[in-house]
Amino acid sequence: YENKLINDFLESVKDEIKEDIIKLPLNEGNGKDTITQVAKILIESDDKTQVKLTDSVTVHYDAYILDEINDKYRVITEMKDDEKATLYLSGMINGFKQGVAEMRVGEEAYILIPSGMGYSYNGWRNYDGQYLIPPYATLLYKVKVISTKENSKKD
Repeated sequence: YENKLINDFLESVKDEIKEDIIKLPLNEGNGKDTITQVAKILIESDDKTQVKLTDSVTVHYDAYILDEINDKYRVITEMKDDEKATLYLSGMINGFKQGVAEMRVGEEAYILIPSGMGYSYNGWRNYDGQYLIPPYATLLYKVKVISTKENSKKD
């Protein structure tokens, strides 16, 4: 089910994708895994700094839930053009942090995250107990990396 949602989305944006799609399995080698996919749509940049899993990154992103019931994607977050957020990658969900770690400063990509690399069966609730992201949600992020900063190493 999730693979179909992801493949249908990628098919709908295939003309925007500038290079081969990067596939990131949760566990290497078992072949029956949930796989995050990174489809780069903007790869021209003067700054070729690679993001690392331990970095803090400043990004502009929009986040959606993919489903086949709604014609449009359910919005989690849509940032205004001039908005940005600085995130500590190691504190993010697996699919997001691994996807962003495949990017360089200045690149923009779609990161498609199956539930196993997202919020899984737990979902994500607000303080009132209402689901902001339901269990087993397939997620879509459109991310542009603005800058990256190496975090200090702890002893």
